[in-house]
Amino acid sequence: MELHMSSKSSAFDPTHPLRWGQVRRTGKVGFLLKYGISAVGIPVALIINIAFTWMRGDADLLLSQRNAIELTFTLLLVGPLVGALVGHALWARGERRSGHLDSRAFTDASIAPLPVIEADREQRSLSELRDRLEALGQTSPRRLRWRVIGMTTLGYGYVILVSAAVAAGVVWLATVDGSFDSLARLGAWMLGAFGVFLLSALWVRLLEPRGRVVSRAGSPALFAVLDEIRQTLDAPLPDVVLIDGELNAHVAEIPTYGIFGFPKRYLVIGLPLFEALPCDECRAILSHELAHLSRRHARRLTWVVRLSVSWQNLATSLEAGQHWGRLLFLPFFRWYAPRFELHVQAVARRDEHESDALAADYVGAAVTARALLRLHINQRFLAESFLPTINRKSADSPEPPSGVYERMAVALRAGPAREDVVRWLRSALKERTLASHTHPSLADRVARFGVDLSEGDAGVVKAADLLYATGGNSGADELLGRARLPKLRAQVESEWQLAVLDTWRGWHADAQVWRSADDAEPARWTSEVLWARARWATNCETSEAALPLVREVLRRHPTHLEAKAYLGRLLSDSGDEQARAEGIRIMEDVLRRDTAFALLACVTLEAQYARLGLAREVERVQTRERQLNSVVLKSFRERAELRAGDRLTGYVVPEQTLATLRKACAAQKGIARAYLVRKQTEFLRDQPFVVMAIECDVSWYKLADGAAALPACEALLKRVTLPEAADLLILPVEPGGKLQRRLESIADAELYRRK
Repeated sequence: MELHMSSKSSAFDPTHPLRWGQVRRTGKVGFLLKYGISAVGIPVALIINIAFTWMRGDADLLLSQRNAIELTFTLLLVGPLVGALVGHALWARGERRSGHLDSRAFTDASIAPLPVIEADREQRSLSELRDRLEALGQTSPRRLRWRVIGMTTLGYGYVILVSAAVAAGVVWLATVDGSFDSLARLGAWMLGAFGVFLLSALWVRLLEPRGRVVSRAGSPALFAVLDEIRQTLDAPLPDVVLIDGELNAHVAEIPTYGIFGFPKRYLVIGLPLFEALPCDECRAILSHELAHLSRRHARRLTWVVRLSVSWQNLATSLEAGQHWGRLLFLPFFRWYAPRFELHVQAVARRDEHESDALAADYVGAAVTARALLRLHINQRFLAESFLPTINRKSADSPEPPSGVYERMAVALRAGPAREDVVRWLRSALKERTLASHTHPSLADRVARFGVDLSEGDAGVVKAADLLYATGGNSGADELLGRARLPKLRAQVESEWQLAVLDTWRGWHADAQVWRSADDAEPARWTSEVLWARARWATNCETSEAALPLVREVLRRHPTHLEAKAYLGRLLSDSGDEQARAEGIRIMEDVLRRDTAFALLACVTLEAQYARLGLAREVERVQTRERQLNSVVLKSFRERAELRAGDRLTGYVVPEQTLATLRKACAAQKGIARAYLVRKQTEFLRDQPFVVMAIECDVSWYKLADGAAALPACEALLKRVTLPEAADLLILPVEPGGKLQRRLESIADAELYRRK
């Protein structure tokens, strides 16, 4: 974005675009210290001290020892607080005025990379740290582990030191003079409340893995293999072995009592994994997982992941909740949390390479490489070939079908076509390991076992030949037993049906629109019908069927961001380089927008630019992702409430949607009136925020505060959908209250009135 000259005075004005562009390079912390605390906080503290002294009626007190103590306390408490708050407000206003994260500055025709989100100093620092940690993981894993311990100590140390300093200040107030007793009590209460807030933010409860328990008596062959691997790798035997419906496997160590007690070890094996891989390759995967237990990777990863999530939770809670403690903790954790996350990811990638090496020592490098290749290929096969055929069955029934895992077993044992294998391996060759990945890329992993995909087509064909030259009975037959498989498939399938039920019903609703419009001319479809068909095709049809529909949506509504995100994703996943380039251009346009959909664009563009080897573009996208995450957090509060003083307008929807909404209100018992409005928001302005306010009949003996309407709101939320990607809030409104009168005054706001 260009900076424009202004006719305003040359004196410092933080909202002046040109001067703001100069000031913001000094950093936010420096800005708060220089212009917030020095220029605002300290003068305000002095004015407060003089005013209180003047009110006592004796100006001589200004030079007394007691006033010196009061002035020192006022400067320490009021100065930083007022200065930081005012400085932050000026900083935020300057960012908006300078166009930072302002979607109105972008046009649909602007596709060039954005100067406003060039990789900033912070992102460059993170990229350099990532490279150093990656090199350290290869040359000195012990030093990397000690760095993680040091970062952990730093995080806990900062929290303890700041909390101790605040507590010492409260104690000092209580002991220095009786005049501060009330202030000390207030400080103690605030410190206690903040302690509770801090503990709740840092508490992370790890959920136990889910699946069907497999016992030694039921699957003796599997446990015989586990015993053999355990003795070879000197690994502990898992306490619980589970079977789930994923095409994957993993281990976890969960402390018995929250964060205390001996860890309970879980081995989770996907039934489709055993269906897809021969027995020797299943042994390679099992040895890889037990290697994590042998080297205590799972325990360490559980520990560092818990810490990483704890620090992220604390930063998120401080940012979204506008807590007073944010002034003490948020600047530090904004710096600390992403760096600790990089350490966690570097350790996780190092652990994966070490487990691969131990598995190769047990079953051989060739078998381990084949297992990794076949696992990747079959994951792509399920995602791109098998599951879309299952999803299309949502057109016939609102309930997920039966027999899916039986069909999946047949398909996995037959395997994908050779041309698909070559195509997916060629795509895997271009994938890169990103800083946000806990696992190295497939090409990086198999290269350590002599399978060099970097040879180009020759290497890809060689890898495909390796897969097709080997086979044998599946691991499911050998390790689980053919007699048990039907029962296991039925159990896993029941859990899958429950997990996808809500999504399946949404697809079924779109499918009814798809079928009802089959005989009509596309030009005669309403926008709502067209968008429902596009959603259905994107989720349940091939990309060839989805692309024309999504393009038609954008032809009618060029600013439809969800359709742009769909189109960009479809094109980016294409095997055609020209289509990929178009997808990147579309995702760049979404990236500019002030919407949560830009986060999807960040994920897609980061992978595409890494595939192309464009390191600076990856850094630019990562910078934008950090900015967007901050904006999303700031948007939580304003998208969770509705007030009479908000900027509200009527929200017009198509007639078909209007009829559906009215029908839902009429079917819900107790609703007297309903209003539909759009609230103008400061953050995520390109993502509409729509509020449905409902007024319910209230019996004379109940409070008319809207609480009686909460059950109706929850019921409506499950049945109401909007034709565009908008955040929807359904809340009760008090009859006759200020907000209800405001809603009545808005044109086209009334959605429903009971007759």
